[in-house]
Amino acid sequence: ARVSVRESTWAAYRNAVGHLVDGLGGGSLRLLSPLEIERFEQQLLSSGRSAKTVANVHAVLHRALSDAVRDGLVDRNVASLVSPPRAERPEMNTWTVAELKEFLGSVDGHLLHAAFVVLATTGMRRGEVLGLQRADIDLARAEVSVRRTVGVVDGRIEIGSPKSASSRRLVALDTTTTEVLTDHLEHRAGSAWVFPGEGDGPLNPASFSTTFDRLVVRAGVPRIRMHDLRHTYATIALGAGVHPAVVSERLGHSSIAITIDLYSHAVPGLQREAAGAVGDLILRV
Repeated sequence: ARVSVRESTWAAYRNAVGHLVDGLGGGSLRLLSPLEIERFEQQLLSSGRSAKTVANVHAVLHRALSDAVRDGLVDRNVASLVSPPRAERPEMNTWTVAELKEFLGSVDGHLLHAAFVVLATTGMRRGEVLGLQRADIDLARAEVSVRRTVGVVDGRIEIGSPKSASSRRLVALDTTTTEVLTDHLEHRAGSAWVFPGEGDGPLNPASFSTTFDRLVVRAGVPRIRMHDLRHTYATIALGAGVHPAVVSERLGHSSIAITIDLYSHAVPGLQREAAGAVGDLILRV
């Protein structure tokens, strides 16, 4: 898989294989049983590993054993007989419109003010915002092109492609965000990166998140993760009546089903509005 996956995915595979070697590496491949796998995964959970981590380890083991079946090393994939633990979805915390305005007002004038505005008004991911270069921004058309992402792998900054084809997209900007970006670019010339870090590279994502956390405390608004700004945008957009298909496209989801599943709490209100609007058209005399 080394030549076909992103560096962050490769790092996750390496981590999973490390667990597998430590926990199962001393046994016989042909004698590996479902019960042995279940005990191994329970031991990982008992040692403090998250359900998501164990589920990832199981997926790598399943893939490896599938390859072993293909290569004639074993007769069946015993991992398919084991149900991995279900990874709990991280709790989603969002700000109200008033709280978001309070935060953005408190960081007005900060070096990264424009970055926080872009996060708040587009729903872009942290790595996508930090991956923006000047050539990706068309101020005349009020839009940005998401062409790369910035992450941290093993403590190093990694610049790569968006996570999926749908993540590579054009994102329209509102008038105020366009003005904020225009001012930001005029006053911070000299780098190809919209939000540069040390040297010639982009800002370190970990440093960006640390700055955000500190500014949230200073603003006196409820504590949320930086990624929750993306959830806040989606919730506000859906609550404002923006069609889920449009929200899905702006977020870079691969399908509208993902958007509906993640933000179903914001959809019931839209259904009630739709019921009323259509009912009035059909039944009102």
